[in-house]
Amino acid sequence: MDAAESVRRLVSEQSEASLGTLEGNSPFISATSYLFEPDKGEELGNFYLLLSHLARHTKNIRANPHASLLVVEDKKEVPILERARVTVLGVVKEVGGEEEKRIRGAYLKRFPWAKQILELPDFRFYELHPHEIHWVGGFGQIRNWKLSS
Repeated sequence: MDAAESVRRLVSEQSEASLGTLEGNSPFISATSYLFEPDKGEELGNFYLLLSHLARHTKNIRANPHASLLVVEDKKEVPILERARVTVLGVVKEVGGEEEKRIRGAYLKRFPWAKQILELPDFRFYELHPHEIHWVGGFGQIRNWKLSS
């Protein structure tokens, strides 16, 4: 399996990530769930996040839309440096209109618990569109690549 296929598999199997945003000149990391939709072509695909407008990470995204997601293989019995992991760097934008309705349905299918959260007025969907990937397939297996879009 090549690195791109390994990344798609990892982010499809997992559903939680660390979200990195910039708060001024400092990094700010928080936890989030995500919905991943793979691309049908050469690109990786997009990540959809359900975020509150009141959260620090959302305020950070509004000030600077560049962010990253760190997804780590969920194998607690394996030392962290031996687990597969990927950092996805990209730009985040709010999702609206018909796209928001589509994502809402897909998100609720994957995360039924989010129904209660979506009843709150301050939560919105955001899309992280990747432009760079840093993949570690385990100890000593590393690959970086930029995406065309």
